[in-house]
Amino acid sequence: MVGSQTGANDRVVVVVTHFDGLAKTPVEGQGASCDASGPAVLLELARQLGRQPLHSSVRLVFADGHWPLSNHPALFKGLYGSEDTARAMQREGALARVRSVFVVDHVGGRELRFANEALMTPPLRQLLFDQLSALGHADALDLGLQIRARDDHEPFVDEGARNVLALIGWSKDPGHSLDDRCRESHDDLAAIDRDNLATAARLAVRLVHELDIDR
Repeated sequence: MVGSQTGANDRVVVVVTHFDGLAKTPVEGQGASCDASGPAVLLELARQLGRQPLHSSVRLVFADGHWPLSNHPALFKGLYGSEDTARAMQREGALARVRSVFVVDHVGGRELRFANEALMTPPLRQLLFDQLSALGHADALDLGLQIRARDDHEPFVDEGARNVLALIGWSKDPGHSLDDRCRESHDDLAAIDRDNLATAARLAVRLVHELDIDR
């Protein structure tokens, strides 16, 4: 599902998240932080962006098919929805106009900390740090530790997009992977910190405004 707002020029900012849960069991299907917090932020982005003119067009991508269909090697892939969207944009020629691909996932948990995703472009990594600092949360991003998170920005990179920005919740515990957190029994509404989710939304709005500046 893609929502869009047309800007004044032909450039495009893609903001992508996923909404499907890992529903192998009722417990694993809760996904309040892992699967619902990203869509919540994008809905707030839609509300904010609809109030003002933009330089660049913005596409808000709500992808499904994030999780693998099976643990079988032939089916252990996932990211089907974002892959289909990236390929469609490549076919229509829109991907060449993409200024940035901005992925939002697993935000709003009780630990306000974000992954220093290795695929982030250095200027956009600095932009994330600067905007976190402006909100008083410079410690929420460790510039000295990069990680690789398999998430919905990857299909766009595979199709040729290069300017990646990532707002992905992470943990100070390096052994506590994103997928492990998504499978925990307490990823329900009680796992959501309202203030942290609001901070993530404010941060996302600020970041999109920065990406939209006509430089």
